[in-house]
Amino acid sequence: MAEINYAGILKFLPRFEAGEFANAKAYYLDMGLEPQPVPDLMSAPVQGGMQIPFDWPSWKVEAKRYRENPVLISSADLATL
Repeated sequence: MAEINYAGILKFLPRFEAGEFANAKAYYLDMGLEPQPVPDLMSAPVQGGMQIPFDWPSWKVEAKRYRENPVLISSADLATL
């Protein structure tokens, strides 16, 4: 697994603290576009090695088991979760 670049995500912390994302939803609804910090933030986990590829459709049957019987979650391993 590639090394994770936490700095790539943490650089957004001051922007959150400054409120740059506070009106992102309203901006999107008004303009039909996301304000610039949003696409940058959304791509940071991928670029930083934090996003793990996952084949959701192939996991659908197993997911149904956990949804129907949530107690199974407590004994599931990390890879399953």
